[in-house]
Amino acid sequence: MRREHPVSDDTFQTLGAARFVHCDSRMITCLTHKWIRVRYSAPVARCVRRLRVFPPPLRGAQRITNLQWRCEPEADRTREFVDEFGNRVLELCHARIESEFIFALSLTTEHTTASAHSAAREEGLPAAGAGAFLLPSALCDIPDEVQSTVQHLQNTAQIFADDPERSAVRLCAWAHRALKYQPGATDARTNVSQALRRGAGVCQDYAHLMLALCRAAQIPARYVSGYSPLMGNETAAAATISRISRQSAKEPDDGNVSQAERMHAGQMHAWVEALCGDRWLAFDPTHNRRTHPDCVFVACGRDFRDVSPVTGSYGGRATAQLRTRCETIVGSAHSR
Repeated sequence: MRREHPVSDDTFQTLGAARFVHCDSRMITCLTHKWIRVRYSAPVARCVRRLRVFPPPLRGAQRITNLQWRCEPEADRTREFVDEFGNRVLELCHARIESEFIFALSLTTEHTTASAHSAAREEGLPAAGAGAFLLPSALCDIPDEVQSTVQHLQNTAQIFADDPERSAVRLCAWAHRALKYQPGATDARTNVSQALRRGAGVCQDYAHLMLALCRAAQIPARYVSGYSPLMGNETAAAATISRISRQSAKEPDDGNVSQAERMHAGQMHAWVEALCGDRWLAFDPTHNRRTHPDCVFVACGRDFRDVSPVTGSYGGRATAQLRTRCETIVGSAHSR
């Protein structure tokens, strides 16, 4: 069954780059703190944990100005490498963990607000090239409904073979309207077909759906994970930043977190980059807009599995309980 969500030119103007282009070039500072905690039911051995939580040092209008991390217990062996998509991977190895692993990251990034997120064509390309982002993947299948929707949009001149940017805008809007935002409706293993059947999901599902639409329209598109800022006044942001800076490697006590912080903190955000000419342009189908300049790019890949923040293995019969939390605050803005 095809779902018809026509997109008007008015929507295109709202989503277009003009919304994010300012007369002056301003720098904003984002402060991010991320915690990861794993509790084991019994001691475990030969723990190998790979984290994709570090942004690249410099990418387009985003650059790191400070990055600090620590873990408890201290790792017996640590290495950092780059995967096939250019993502930074931190590998932590422990010979033995008695009961709990905690990781804390403090990150400061600067962003130029004069341009939305974009990247050069060659950034993040695997050996297979841009064609890798045209094929279905584990979580980004291309069901018949997606194929028929793209065909309908092409036949009714709502997307255009010679204008991938405008087409991506329209596909972003369609993906946004096709799902209802509903935490708990899906999980990390949900693919596009399943999300469409349920009619609901979270940012991961919106991103996977837009990926499927773009790939069906022969627009290379990739999944992006990153940090999204808390929105609020500067006083509230300053108080939150002060509290974050005192946390060290311990996960914050939920009792000290305000209701507004609860609403925005937790998991990382997901959006899409579509190849438009010689640039990857970023779209946020969860919010039906171009990705805001103060979102922090971390990693990209074919779907969520390529950018999962925490992967790894351990030896033993223990069960593991994973908890994560992240907060990003827009700290300041100034003209260049």
